Amino acid sequence: MITFVKKDIWNYLILQYLQELVKKFEDKLIGFVALDEQEQNVYESNVLIVLKEINTEYIKEILRIKREVEKKFEDKAVISPYIATEEEKDVIETFLKSQPEHEENSKLALENFESEIKKLPFILEVIIPTERIYESNVLIVLKEINTEYIKEILRIKREVEKKFEDKAVISPYIATEEEKDVIETFKRNIKGG
Repeated sequence: MITFVKKDIWNYLILQYLQELVKKFEDKLIGFVALDEQEQNVYESNVLIVLKEINTEYIKEILRIKREVEKKFEDKAVISPYIATEEEKDVIETFLKSQPEHEENSKLALENFESEIKKLPFILEVIIPTERIYESNVLIVLKEINTEYIKEILRIKREVEKKFEDKAVISPYIATEEEKDVIETFKRNIKGG
């Protein structure tokens, strides 16, 4: 007989749930986030399931599998899934940000990104606000915007995200020095700003 402590039950249950979802949905399942604790929740849910598309049959199947897995674990833990599509970026990001590891990774990734970006000769300023502004977590100020500059910024963004195994999201807002309102908004939201 195997005895589980409370957190172990949650971890094993989630692993079992994910395995069953992968078997059923294969390439239709494109994302899965389980919160660290069953009691944690985002939008009244403790699990995020991201599918290419959502329909009634998929929802029924997700709930059937959920119930099967809960019964296997004698109802000692409850799965509350939030089902989304990949277009629901705000929902996905909210789930990811609720994980302490994600927050720390994002902070380190942004610092790393800032360090790399500042090496580029066309960068005038980099500002990392304490909270998202215009759906962005970093402002990059350029003298002028051109395609080559943007490509280089996005290349570095992707490199840094890969370095952090995609456990951090960098969302740059790229502006010119003439966009003073945008720059001021970001500056008001930096530590001590």
